Amino acid sequence: VEKVEPKNDDYTNLIRENTRIFFKMGDSDYASARGYMYAAYARGQDNIVIRHYLGSVDRGYGWSGYLYVIGLFYYLFDYSPVAVKFINCLLGALTATFIYLLGVNFSRFGAKIAHFFITFFPTLIIWSTTHLKDTSVLFLAVVTVWATVKFLMTQRPRYFVWLVFFIFLQFFLTKRDLWFLSLIFIGLIGLIYIFIKPK
Repeated sequence: VEKVEPKNDDYTNLIRENTRIFFKMGDSDYASARGYMYAAYARGQDNIVIRHYLGSVDRGYGWSGYLYVIGLFYYLFDYSPVAVKFINCLLGALTATFIYLLGVNFSRFGAKIAHFFITFFPTLIIWSTTHLKDTSVLFLAVVTVWATVKFLMTQRPRYFVWLVFFIFLQFFLTKRDLWFLSLIFIGLIGLIYIFIKPK
């Protein structure tokens, strides 16, 4: 059976967003379009374009678990490419907060300096106005380090549980190409805990 594809599967012709904030980000529009396709499919819509984007190219260019986050938002609150940016704005703010919580374990003054610079870090500001996964990946990287430091400093198992949870969230949000490195990291933290745990 001959494979049928959309006459024009260029995502810029699938959804004309016209709601970009501050910056024109092509990949951001792409993520918004893919998230819209997932939401449409979950609502029972079925057409050649949706089948194309959820089929053979589902794990192709630009795929990440964050597309499902966008799709869930559109499914729950309808298509609103401006409102969905609130997710990244929130994660950007939480990233700055956890940078402070991480730094305060070593120096309260240093934590304040780090918090100030990450709050006004230009790239983080740009990412927070897009539909890209970068803000969520950065947030998870920061909270993973925070959980690691807290676990090693307090030796409380709950922080190790948080550490594993955050790493597995990163599996979901990325293409998981280097998943084995994360497992090695968890193993190393476990070994360190065994050796430093009080007798």
